[in-house]
Amino acid sequence: MESVTASNPLVKGIESSEPQAFSTYFNVVHRATSAYPNPGLPSFLHIRSQPSQSTVSGDAPSLTDDIQPTLPQPTPACRLYYAGTNKDGIPSREASLLYADICPSLLPPNDAELNSKPLLFQAPELNPRETSLAASLLRERMRMEYSGISDLKVDVDTGCVLVLMGGQLLHFFDNQWGINSLSPTQSANNDESPLNGVTRPTLIPVPSPLQPAICPMNPYLVAMVSDIDLILASVPPPQPATGVDASATPPTIINLTNLPANAALSAGSPAYVIQEEFDRYVGFWWRPHSETTSTGSNVYWLLYEETDESMVDISYLPRSASWGAELEPHRYPKAGKANATSTLKLVRFEMSQINEIVEVRTLNLPWPLFKLLPDFEYIVRVGWTKDGSYAWVQLANRVQSRFLLLLIPPEDFVNQTSLVDSADITWHPLIQLLEEVDAQFWIESNDCLTFLTPSAPPHATPVGAATEGCEFIAVSRRSGFSHLYHYRCEWPSAVGLNSSSRPLSAEPPSDPIIEAKIKRVDQLTFGEWEVLPNHIFLDEANNLILFEGLREHPLWPNVYAVGYGKALGSTAFRLSTDLPAQQLASEGLSPDCGILAHSIIAFDAKSGLLVLASSNHTHMPGFAVYQLHTQPSPTAMKDGQAQGTYLPNISQIAWLKNHRLLSHVLPRFLQPLAPPRVLTCRFMTLDETMTATKLVTATSSLTLYGLLFTPNTRPPPPTGFPTVHLVYGGPGVQLVRGSCIRSLFIRAQILCHYGYAVLLCDCRGSANRGAAFAGHIKLKLGVPELDDHIQFLKEAARKTGLIDLQRVAIHGSSYGGYMSLMAAARYGDTYRAAIAGSPVVDWAHYDTAYTERYLGLPSEHPEAYTIGSVLSYLQGFPDDAPYLMISHGGQDENVHFSHTSSLLQRLDSLGKPYEFFYYPASRHGIREDDHLTACILSFLDRTIRSPPVPREPSVSVSAPMTASEVSTSN
Repeated sequence: MESVTASNPLVKGIESSEPQAFSTYFNVVHRATSAYPNPGLPSFLHIRSQPSQSTVSGDAPSLTDDIQPTLPQPTPACRLYYAGTNKDGIPSREASLLYADICPSLLPPNDAELNSKPLLFQAPELNPRETSLAASLLRERMRMEYSGISDLKVDVDTGCVLVLMGGQLLHFFDNQWGINSLSPTQSANNDESPLNGVTRPTLIPVPSPLQPAICPMNPYLVAMVSDIDLILASVPPPQPATGVDASATPPTIINLTNLPANAALSAGSPAYVIQEEFDRYVGFWWRPHSETTSTGSNVYWLLYEETDESMVDISYLPRSASWGAELEPHRYPKAGKANATSTLKLVRFEMSQINEIVEVRTLNLPWPLFKLLPDFEYIVRVGWTKDGSYAWVQLANRVQSRFLLLLIPPEDFVNQTSLVDSADITWHPLIQLLEEVDAQFWIESNDCLTFLTPSAPPHATPVGAATEGCEFIAVSRRSGFSHLYHYRCEWPSAVGLNSSSRPLSAEPPSDPIIEAKIKRVDQLTFGEWEVLPNHIFLDEANNLILFEGLREHPLWPNVYAVGYGKALGSTAFRLSTDLPAQQLASEGLSPDCGILAHSIIAFDAKSGLLVLASSNHTHMPGFAVYQLHTQPSPTAMKDGQAQGTYLPNISQIAWLKNHRLLSHVLPRFLQPLAPPRVLTCRFMTLDETMTATKLVTATSSLTLYGLLFTPNTRPPPPTGFPTVHLVYGGPGVQLVRGSCIRSLFIRAQILCHYGYAVLLCDCRGSANRGAAFAGHIKLKLGVPELDDHIQFLKEAARKTGLIDLQRVAIHGSSYGGYMSLMAAARYGDTYRAAIAGSPVVDWAHYDTAYTERYLGLPSEHPEAYTIGSVLSYLQGFPDDAPYLMISHGGQDENVHFSHTSSLLQRLDSLGKPYEFFYYPASRHGIREDDHLTACILSFLDRTIRSPPVPREPSVSVSAPMTASEVSTSN
């Protein structure tokens, strides 16, 4: 790395006030992003352990059992599997398959990193395939940044590993690993001799496989999606008696579905809006149960979603980067238009004693879910109860104000091909476990729903029993904030269900569900803070839930443990800790740099091992392995016996990747980046709520948080720095956080290098502050959040003196691009420039699930769509040039380019100036980011670097609605 020198033209930044050539900006940005070492952070991490003899194991306790605590135990042998981008210490953008071992007798020093190694010494020769359109779009939905490994599955019980890399699927076993054999040993790599400890990988020859999944009952069975069908691969097991390497025998590949081409049907792949707006990317689920027939065959089941998009409008995206006139069709449901329809099906097949797949049958519900429950258009989440007795499904209505959680008896799936329409079928009603309603705002989906292991063995309900039951953990906002709840439900057993016989051709029953009785519900967490929605982990042996939350502060999440059932206590215990004072002192940092943002990456309940990630504004993410312990609370002991309340805690075992100072990682040929200031601004807001009879107003306090990056100029300019106000502003996102966000910090360093301050703010409508805070934008997209940004900008300038309010540019992409356009149109005098990337222009042309969640149906709330449309404020765009810069990708399948083109056409007709940058091959995320950033720097050079020139005031257009007025108070 070079140090900053005045003679180096590439690093001329703060000290230079003249505009620079575009090529200079591009070279600096390209060099900066290339010089920023990829941190090699692990992904797809799995823990596989060899529990010590004293570790608690066995079946989960029943509700009446006493919980015996797990006292501190010796560290078990453990292997971590993960995809990492730092192979052999060399940074890379391509992920590799790595492992790291923890040996009880060979633990490294507490501050040292585990030794990570490639798991495969020699993989089969892979010819990297061109990424399929489906795979490319899935990467867009999942926001995947790196190439190489795109999926990794590990069956920790059998050691089966499934890795998708370069568009090709490998299957192998790490099956000789144990306490006394912690590392695979390289041996002769010939066709007959597999690696000692790692079997030679088998290539599964399926074109463009997606979302592969190992059967939990048989690791030699793998299901996946290819094109529009669900595919099964049967990998031949090893034959020890013959000495034949299993990888030499190709897998058996069969289609579990055979859907007609060009019919807009797909199996195992969720519809676009389910992936993009509900974050569900998988559309099939192995049943965790198998049976053996009288002939010795094993029976397996796979539940899958069949999606019909025939009623969804097609949008055509031009492939204008090529010489041809190709158009790329996308089924894209716009607000108020038809959605895809989905139902669930069950495929049953047998594996014979000679490992042949036979008796493949597709079983259907007598009536599709969308006909049984027509008010619920979205299949949000799906799975199986732990013993496979029931499938469960979470459904949402169109505007997402109602969610249903249902159980589906597997017996309800029938083989319709063997039935005629007049045949009678026995129908068991679906079992409703829970209904949530939020008529005022909306219900957020999450990934925390977890069913508990039944206390009785699978299918052990006594014959003739009157009732069945289940327990599950769920996150709900019923209190106004996301918190954990433990539900216990009961319903009539199959004997007592009101089953009925109906002709297959009959209309669906009018009462397709029965309501289970909620015997008990325990709220487990409390307070005006949020449990984060990403995931939870259960330790059923100790009745503990591990989760992430924001109890201490909205910006710094921590990891907690809370008891349920017999371990039900009064509080959640914080497990994560901050940086020790002595480390900060050795790094020359102040004590306030020690607060960390934590998350839990993986947990192995058998051994109690977990991996936590942590970072902050001065430290890159670190990943550490911990051991979970539970000890009796001093107040819960009686006659030396635990009474059910325990104090969980964790002890660090080793680092997988230690923290690195951000200052040691950022490009050093640029000006150093100082940590951002965390800003807190409090306002008084007038809240309006419509009751059944009148409009109620109330004044309340509003606290907003922001970050301010500033250049290393001492002293700062007397009027403050020219400032880039970086915005997102939309619902479901928290931009201001206490963690280290790689892309944000490198962008901030580049801008600060050229003398710009960077301001961020999370306003009303953003995530993780409760239902009411998010709900301010209901029916008012583009109004309260923009007003908050303006107020925060002015208050931050007043408090710090570091922002020159005469030289501020607003800049954002996606929803942030929409915010930038609305700011240009409504607050043209507040900003001297507006930069909008991939912006939404008119919500009537955005997708159903997102738009209707916040604005309702266009037919019911047309005024909300008018208020939120940029096209309603065209006269307010400034007449100055340069002022407005817009960029968009030509193949953006999320916010279609037609949003920008419709705006440009109208700006042309009104004589409004703008600068436009088009990236024909890019989707929603601009691939040519170095070029775009250089364009932005050049634009800022011409707009806010120099002191302002007096200009005629432009028209400031307010929203045509009744908005809450926000005033500043200290």
